[in-house]
Amino acid sequence: MSRGSCWPAAVLAMGLFAAATGCSGPAATGKPHRVAFVIANSRLNFATEMADGFRDGVSHVSGVQQTVVGPPTVDGPKQLQLFQEQTKTSRDGVSVFTLSPDLFAEPLADAWAVSHGETAPINA
Repeated sequence: MSRGSCWPAAVLAMGLFAAATGCSGPAATGKPHRVAFVIANSRLNFATEMADGFRDGVSHVSGVQQTVVGPPTVDGPKQLQLFQEQTKTSRDGVSVFTLSPDLFAEPLADAWAVSHGETAPINA
């Protein structure tokens, strides 16, 4: 395995670690935790393998519901739209694998800021 091919696995591992360590069961409100994985393409073999790994990892954490979304073809703007939708519905964590990192820099920073108590996106 080349060094360059390890980074998708590292990204996935970080997302699963966050889901596993932040969730030990349903929240005090009785609602399950919700996490999502936004992939670059829902039909490419490597992306479906990553999605399967995410689903399997989340299935080992009780009280967590998972969602995997991605456009059927590589479409950075559509993937960004899906990410932004998931930040509203999967409030406990959103992992991303993208082939368009330039589109995600500011939205990821904004999502982080909002999740840490900022009232408005930092790049507004």
